[in-house]
Amino acid sequence: VFVTHDLYSLQTMCNGAIWMDHGTVKMMGNPREIAMAYSDYMGQPYLDPDLINLNILPQVPAPVS
Repeated sequence: VFVTHDLYSLQTMCNGAIWMDHGTVKMMGNPREIAMAYSDYMGQPYLDPDLINLNILPQVPAPVS
């Protein structure tokens, strides 16, 4: 069992995942699919670990205050 909010570690260390929210299972299955859904749910861009490893990250605009 590995509990984390680190989506990079989730995708690179796990072959299955469960996304829980307040004790309820929201999604279960492929770590990449769960990371993409969680990123979307949180309103954050999805960062593909393959692009991170290649140092090819998408340009993410700075937050506007």
